[in-house]
Amino acid sequence: MPIARRRLVLCAATLLACAPYLVLKIAWLAGSSVGMASGAAGAEMHDHRYVVGNLVTVAMDLAAVALVLALTFPWGRRVPGWLLAGPVWVAAGLLAPIAVGLPVGLVLQALVGGAPAPGDNGLAGWVYAVVYGGFVLQGVGILGAFWWHASERWPAWWRAGRLPARPATIAATVAAVGFGGLHLAWAVAGSAAAAPGGFETAAQRAYLGATGVLILAGVVLDRAAIAWVGTAVTVFAGPTKILLAHDGRPGAVVLATGLLGTVAGLWLVCSLVRSSVRSPRAVLP
Repeated sequence: MPIARRRLVLCAATLLACAPYLVLKIAWLAGSSVGMASGAAGAEMHDHRYVVGNLVTVAMDLAAVALVLALTFPWGRRVPGWLLAGPVWVAAGLLAPIAVGLPVGLVLQALVGGAPAPGDNGLAGWVYAVVYGGFVLQGVGILGAFWWHASERWPAWWRAGRLPARPATIAATVAAVGFGGLHLAWAVAGSAAAAPGGFETAAQRAYLGATGVLILAGVVLDRAAIAWVGTAVTVFAGPTKILLAHDGRPGAVVLATGLLGTVAGLWLVCSLVRSSVRSPRAVLP
């Protein structure tokens, strides 16, 4: 199959993966109880926290649709590079742990038995299959579309840049390593290691483990592409755990380490950007 056709197929698959999540969120905002396991869960969707969250995630899903279209079709080359690379970096931070952790988690869950999601969360089981399966496909589709786009538009840029060995960057690296290691401890020990509430099943713990692995890979492996993904995961892992905390109340450990991880990740990505800009191979118009 020609590359151009492969890109169109990938684009179409990614758009289809976005559709179920978008439809569900719009339905919930409109007052529908589709996918709700109980009336109480449907009523909870009217809470301010959930309404705002649904509005934000609808906007993010629409942005993903626009992004994959821009990365696939020729008109996307007229879009400023930073306006494409920035959202792809955000998408990598949010979706990469799901894309890596979900397949592993489902295998582990099959081995130990039980459902991959807690039974008291108020949502029907098929909602998780549709939503998180879509997230996996979205992550693969967006990163794949960006790979093709960047390889043509900036053949050497994605290989440019390494984390410089400076005191502040080394300190941020140490903090990120600790943050990644903490996620691995959460994946193994759960609440005994002050893990975020609501991550009880094997599948959910696999997500925590995948987050830790991606953070560690981003700061340890000497590969620029992996570093970009790793810094994104480091930045967004903390806010994600805080916002998704059980009952909206993150524990002190989750809150403190999440903020520290975000600061460390932001410093590392800024260092990576400076290193890339100064590289003679880097061109990002």
